[in-house]
Amino acid sequence: MRPRFAAAVVVATTAAIALSGCTKKNESTDTAASGDAGSKTYKVAFVPKLQGVPYFEAMNAGGKEAAAALGNVEWLYQGPTQADAAAQADIVRSYIQQKV
Repeated sequence: MRPRFAAAVVVATTAAIALSGCTKKNESTDTAASGDAGSKTYKVAFVPKLQGVPYFEAMNAGGKEAAAALGNVEWLYQGPTQADAAAQADIVRSYIQQKV
């Protein structure tokens, strides 16, 4: 299997699993089935260890494709330009503050 295709499959599967668990605590499944959940846009963020690495860039491309195919997903991609765990943690904290 080609790495780019494999990355797209992994990202699409992860997004599908993550989105299937996105319900409110007391929300019934009837509300989700009626189409109310389809009008919401979900933000999915990917924070690589380092930008510019072909592996992570392939995952970004796959994530963009999966988000476009799903339609109600906003794909966010940001990573440090140098391999720095502290910079990566800062990006994750920023996304958490934005409620991604």
